[in-house]
Amino acid sequence: MDTGESTGALIERPGERELDGVSNVLVLAPTLSDDARESYYSTLFPDDTSTVDLLAVDYRRPPDQYLDELRRFADGPPDRCGIVCVGETTRSSGGGGTSSGAIACVDDPMDLTGVGLKMGRYLETHGRTETIVSFDSVTVLLQYVDTRRAFRFLHAIGNRVRAVEATGHYHVDPNAHEDRMLATLSSLFDAVARFDDGEWDVRHR
Repeated sequence: MDTGESTGALIERPGERELDGVSNVLVLAPTLSDDARESYYSTLFPDDTSTVDLLAVDYRRPPDQYLDELRRFADGPPDRCGIVCVGETTRSSGGGGTSSGAIACVDDPMDLTGVGLKMGRYLETHGRTETIVSFDSVTVLLQYVDTRRAFRFLHAIGNRVRAVEATGHYHVDPNAHEDRMLATLSSLFDAVARFDDGEWDVRHR
């Protein structure tokens, strides 16, 4: 599935190094594919997480499941890790924090102001070049709010990520959207990374 020529020229050897200097990345991969998740962590995620600040915004899973994924694919969560759990994921969260960092919850998945405020508070304290923001997922976000509202929110968050010189990874399941939607989404981001046939294609805008 092609997201359009406007996303730029194909880079033959994609990976974390190809995202140097990129603020916001649209990550296209099947949500339920273990191969895609493992490859994401081994290819696009920083190799050395000891110096990383990680802010995870999760619409899909409770914090414990996200932390389990980090242990499975990324040798565990970084020492500095914050999680914003949204909607149904809050029901399985104890709130407060874990051994790996703080947990904040937003009960209403349509409360984008609340999500943005909690993200902003973390970035005010931890935002820097070693900060990764993982937003999982835009696909689920679009189940709760209309496209225009979601785009305004993602644009605002992207500007905040760029302002603190962090890097945002925004996850989308391409199988859940039409080509036109993917092309429109890609216009919000500096780069698009797509998992296809076991490899990542990275396109810069």
